[in-house]
Amino acid sequence: MPIDSLFILTESGTCILEKHYRNDSISKVASLTISKHFSVQLSTDPSFQKNDPIYKSPLGPICIFLIRDKIVFCCVVSQEEPPIVVLEFINHFVEVLDVYIGKLSVQSIKDNFIVIYELLSEMIDEGHIIITDVAELTGIVPIPNLLQGVIESVSGFGIGKSHLKTARIETENQYWRANSYTSNSANKNLLVGSENSPNILPWRKNFKTESGRDSISYTNNESFFDFEEKISTVVDSTGNLVSYDIMGSISANCKVNGMPEIKIILNHPKFIDDCWFHQCVRLKIFESSKVLSFIPPDGK
Repeated sequence: MPIDSLFILTESGTCILEKHYRNDSISKVASLTISKHFSVQLSTDPSFQKNDPIYKSPLGPICIFLIRDKIVFCCVVSQEEPPIVVLEFINHFVEVLDVYIGKLSVQSIKDNFIVIYELLSEMIDEGHIIITDVAELTGIVPIPNLLQGVIESVSGFGIGKSHLKTARIETENQYWRANSYTSNSANKNLLVGSENSPNILPWRKNFKTESGRDSISYTNNESFFDFEEKISTVVDSTGNLVSYDIMGSISANCKVNGMPEIKIILNHPKFIDDCWFHQCVRLKIFESSKVLSFIPPDGK
């Protein structure tokens, strides 16, 4: 269920930036018309409910929006889509912008048009939400200050040799990761499969520092795992058990050097159902052997 278009507006209804994900001209015109109607209601109608994140236009499609720091993020959706999915995406998008451009404002958005368009192209593919993880995005789209460091080093302008050297080292790592991990959705799916290359893991940034040491370094290797189980039961008035559910979770805190691979073998994996995992878990191995195999994030 794709997102047709995304608009970034001011509270007065002025459009700062727009991104369309449907290639046909009819959808683009419809999205623009709906956004203009939404902008008018937002800026002129005193009864407009800004706290209600869903606006149904008289033209059919709906606008799902959130307001953050007086900036309105509005997604136009013409097909049935759970609103919570779009709202959660907008929240993640705002978090990503906080990392890339700092405090949200009209000027900061205008100053970073290119970066924001690149982020939107990577985060959404043909209207479908693909990536929301900040660590993964920084390996694909360079953070502006790193890109500026490269430009300065190439042009000969800069503020100091040591700064340029650091920027070059960090940016080389970013570009190497971007070239190894493309925006192709099939490649993204391989990230959680059984054939992952440990050099492109967005959740574990283990690159070389300027001194040549690994950025992840501990005197002692140690890993802690918490296994939690909860039982929910329904008992009738006579004390007989009506129904029950057993829920469990495994949380890890790994402080290990390098790129370690950890395997957890469960005693009775056949009883596990309706489960979900962190993106580091190799799903193909779990599906075939019920063994939890993963290269963990650094820390929790």
